[in-house]
Amino acid sequence: MELEVTNFCCPEYLERLRVAIERAWDRNQGVGVTTMRFRILRDGTIDMVSIFTSSGNQTHDAAAARAIAQVQNVQPLPAAFPDSSLALRMRFEN
Repeated sequence: MELEVTNFCCPEYLERLRVAIERAWDRNQGVGVTTMRFRILRDGTIDMVSIFTSSGNQTHDAAAARAIAQVQNVQPLPAAFPDSSLALRMRFEN
């Protein structure tokens, strides 16, 4: 997972998020490498999910997007993080 900020305080938050997304990912949707971009709002809402780098395999790309969209129970951003949102990129490789 790659951050688009340099001042994020809490690696354990990112690890919990990564694990939740990977659990939701259906790896049986073709071969490829897709990088998705998304944003987490202060209240934990995920939005602005988009393909940052396509695998060239629409099925693989769609599975990556679905994995992020399926994660509903994201905790609010940590109070120690001052910004109103956090932009991330996550790589899905199969």
